Amino acid sequence: MELEIRPHSSSENPLLALVIQGSDVRLWLTEIHRLDLSLEKNAVYALPNDTANSIWGCVVLLNQKLDESLLEKNRLFQVVSNLLLIPSGSELYPQLNSTELSSLLRGKKHLLHPSIGLIELEEPIDWSTVVETPLLTDIKITVPEQGIYLPSQIHSCRFAEAKEEDILKEMEEHLFPKKEKMSDKPLNTGEKIKLNLLRALFGKGEGKIENSSISKSEPSKFMQKLASLFSSIKSPEWVNKLAMDLDELEKRNQKEIDKLIDFLKNNPEEALKYAIPLNQGQRGSSKDALFELNKFRNSFDFNTPSSSSGSARMSEETSIRLYNQYLESAQALEKQKKYKEAAFIYFKLLGNKYKAAELLEEGKYYSEAAAMYLKHLQDRKRAAECYEKGFAYEKAISLYEEINEHEKVGDIYLKIGKRDRAVESYTRVADNYISNNQYVMASLVYRNKIGNAQSAQTFLLQGWRKGLDASNCLNNYFNNIRNTEQLLQEIERVYEQDTNTQNVADFLNVIKHEYSDHPEIKDEVREIALKIISNEIQNHPETATRLLFFTRDEKRLLKDVQKFKMNARKG
Repeated sequence: MELEIRPHSSSENPLLALVIQGSDVRLWLTEIHRLDLSLEKNAVYALPNDTANSIWGCVVLLNQKLDESLLEKNRLFQVVSNLLLIPSGSELYPQLNSTELSSLLRGKKHLLHPSIGLIELEEPIDWSTVVETPLLTDIKITVPEQGIYLPSQIHSCRFAEAKEEDILKEMEEHLFPKKEKMSDKPLNTGEKIKLNLLRALFGKGEGKIENSSISKSEPSKFMQKLASLFSSIKSPEWVNKLAMDLDELEKRNQKEIDKLIDFLKNNPEEALKYAIPLNQGQRGSSKDALFELNKFRNSFDFNTPSSSSGSARMSEETSIRLYNQYLESAQALEKQKKYKEAAFIYFKLLGNKYKAAELLEEGKYYSEAAAMYLKHLQDRKRAAECYEKGFAYEKAISLYEEINEHEKVGDIYLKIGKRDRAVESYTRVADNYISNNQYVMASLVYRNKIGNAQSAQTFLLQGWRKGLDASNCLNNYFNNIRNTEQLLQEIERVYEQDTNTQNVADFLNVIKHEYSDHPEIKDEVREIALKIISNEIQNHPETATRLLFFTRDEKRLLKDVQKFKMNARKG
């Protein structure tokens, strides 16, 4: 019998074989590995070429699923009756049943290739004879230290804060300028004589320099005449030179305080290096004594008061001038958003520590502001707020706990993802409200902070039953019920179980809101109200007025109510 394979539109038999063309065994192994096939699970047979002692390729009998998108130049074969392998997209001719095919092939696997013919697949490849196993060596594996865990999402951020003393010291060293001395030397005797002579020549009398500034010297009439006499002999440039000498001597002769004020106007940031606190000089004298702008302390220290390096006196007028200039400079720096320089003036020079702390806080120097509030102003609340703004949550929590701001403590614990600790703090707040009979406030904490609406309702009902801010408790209790059907049930239940002669009037006032706000249960609420009024009207005639609210459509009822109240008064 002659067997043929003919092209066909589809493969009628399962594709359970893979043919790899190539004579190199390394190529076979590379392709098998690329296709993620196991040598243990899949048998591989070598296929001969059309010349003696040559290899055409191999066939893999598949025993596991294959990703056909990875085939590339390799080709799938059909397996007919588990004996004969033919290419995909072909059919066997003539068609044979399993018995006929087994008899023809003597029960052995064969492969039918168009160019080679029928090939018997004798023995699968023994890979131990083909592949040499590499020699194994002992390898010492060094296990690295466990790395830092990088979370996929950051829930909170905190900064570890230094001690307040360290923060203030750091601020002294880096935030505020160091004190220096002005470089101008005082006049010696010869220079003072020269100054007086030049003043006389230029027509200037001895006295204070107005407005703390020095104007350019102009020649007097005498000097102008003198210059004209010598103009034919020598250039009058020497007159200008004398004027420049006078200006320089006037500047050096200017009082230290005047120099400082002048410097503050022109260059306030640089002038801070030479500034002195107002408490540095003593007031009381009519004239200013010699007052040099030396360093007023060896180093800045916020924990000790300013101390003077001399005993010179400062007149009241000079003190006021210096105060006004300091204030003007501080306000100008604040407008320029130079908060640290402005804070330096307020704290060091004006002695206004609170304003200095506020400016540091406004400039987002939160750690420095908190340290100043805490150490110099003893304001724990403002210090805690600054630490919170600066993400120093641990210090903020500690201060809030000291001043019993447990609700703020709970808020911060929520920020950093510690809900259990937050609930503990909120519970302390609610317990404190309950101990003070503030049931509405306690319910708000449970509802809005802890998220426990059931407990919130329970506390409101307790307040109503105990008669502690009863109307507000019951009004909030009903407002928290969104379902109108459930609301009506609660109104009826509270009326039947939790009202008495002492609180029934309050109950009637509360359900007036539900009567107005919920028209869908209006009739039922009015029925309850009329029942209450009918029971109370004999002992409390003024209750009759309540009828007008629940029976607005009954216009004739107004006259009847007025008549009833008049008769009740007469009786």
